[in-house]
Amino acid sequence: MDDNKYAKYNRGPNTGSAGAAASVPLIVTLSIIGALVLSMVVVTSITLWNAQQTNDRLNTVLPPTALLVGSCPTAESRRQQAYVTRANVAFGQYARSVPCQVNNGDEQSFPTFIGQFTKGMLHDSLGIVSPSYYNSLLTAVSNPAPSNFAAILRAPNATFKFVNPQASLATDLVGSNSLALIVPPAPKFNSAEQAGEYIENAWMSICRDVPFDQYGLEPLTIAAINELNTVTDFKGPLPVTAANLFRGKYSNTGPYISQFMYLNVSYGVNQLSQKIDCPIAGVNFMTDWGEFLRVQNGETPAASLTFNGTARYLICGRDISHYVHYDMLFQAYHTAAMILLGLNAPYNPSNPYVLSANQVGFGTFGGPMVSTFVTEIGTRCLHGAWASKWLVHRRLRPEAYAGFVDRTKKGFATFPVHSQALNSNAATYLNTTYNSYLLPQAFPEGSPLHPSYPAGHATVGACCVTILKALFDGSWNIPSPVQPDSTGLNLIPYVGSLTVEHELNKLATNIGIGRNIAGVHWRSDLQESQLFGEQIAIATLRDYKNTFNEGSITWQFKAFDGTVLYV
Repeated sequence: MDDNKYAKYNRGPNTGSAGAAASVPLIVTLSIIGALVLSMVVVTSITLWNAQQTNDRLNTVLPPTALLVGSCPTAESRRQQAYVTRANVAFGQYARSVPCQVNNGDEQSFPTFIGQFTKGMLHDSLGIVSPSYYNSLLTAVSNPAPSNFAAILRAPNATFKFVNPQASLATDLVGSNSLALIVPPAPKFNSAEQAGEYIENAWMSICRDVPFDQYGLEPLTIAAINELNTVTDFKGPLPVTAANLFRGKYSNTGPYISQFMYLNVSYGVNQLSQKIDCPIAGVNFMTDWGEFLRVQNGETPAASLTFNGTARYLICGRDISHYVHYDMLFQAYHTAAMILLGLNAPYNPSNPYVLSANQVGFGTFGGPMVSTFVTEIGTRCLHGAWASKWLVHRRLRPEAYAGFVDRTKKGFATFPVHSQALNSNAATYLNTTYNSYLLPQAFPEGSPLHPSYPAGHATVGACCVTILKALFDGSWNIPSPVQPDSTGLNLIPYVGSLTVEHELNKLATNIGIGRNIAGVHWRSDLQESQLFGEQIAIATLRDYKNTFNEGSITWQFKAFDGTVLYV
């Protein structure tokens, strides 16, 4: 191929238009960011000029004139417009203040690192991590060279690997950077709030097979309600009742499970049922100290799941735990988007095509944008969550905390666990049932190998439903709402009104709290992650609103707490 064939279309420094092309970014930058000091402008210009030099050396070429849309002046104008938009958006994020990230201080308060995530590292017979193993993690996060992450120590017999700690350092080109938004410190290891979260998690595991529609009507959930109302620093909905037991703070009316996990999914020409084959009742994992310790050391669990063999709709905590064991993190929300599109649900009134006489949305403000936007936000949210998990909080998982409860109650050691956890009715029930105070897990392997706080599922859920609330009319009533019958094999009508906004909020909570019911996350993981994910989505919407040709866009929708937002 002739390398000079398309040379006349190049914009490199060796062509006649090089001077103009090189000067445009500098002029445009000055016009946009007049407040920046001259040194920043010079650095930007040099960087752009070097990029042009690189392109020229790589013989980058443009297609023949016949393949260009319009004339070169039009393409040049578009290039300048794109640069202006991107520079404005980048500077808008840069100009926002950055908060100071603070953890709960447990890493300094407890030098044996009992308050931290250590799964996959080597532990002694009491479940205490070997200091050199945890220090290898601290070395990596304080000096984040890839070689230091590769040097994080795993227990000698570990088969599981640490989950993507370097995602904490990824840089997003849209929305806030991964440490620009704050997640407040988690409850301290020895606090009453932490004890209350252990008690709730214990009751969740005990009640895992109780049907949602039987909450408050049978002895186990009645006992859970009674004890949670006595916990001094419980941060869930209060007073605890059958109507809000094991629910989030938002959208607590109607069936426990969101309509978006029951309704059939219109996926192109396919109509998909949301029935799943669930694990059999009564089988929990990691209730034996030897198995617990092997799993904490990252080893493959001895047991495995056994299934019913008959698909059904979600009717109990074990069912939702199973869903969140294997889901893609954006899956439930993409499903919700497909359901809304299939129902011809009205778009948010802020959509510029709602009142258009001659156009409909498609690549912008239409179906393709909806299905893409609600999924691609997930990775951005994971970057934010992973930065807080690995670089700031490094909080232990519920299973590890329960290990310290067990060793203390059994008299092997004395750990600074709050007395409410040690003396709880839930802990007594566990010991009576399993001869241990360990937290029964829904998954044989327990939690994945990354810190607990904030929660990835809950952060992504909040991001995705915030996007959907910005795109659809949240006040629209979902037609013909349903609920499962007592067997879970059939759907029956639900009498009542359920709005899109309400059921989207509930969906995010179902997914987040499903991880709590499984035993791998805390209530504060859910609640703080929802607020965190909502802010990541808002920051992303703020950037995107400047990229459309349709004019000034202001998205209006309600936050999780009911506040009306204008973005």
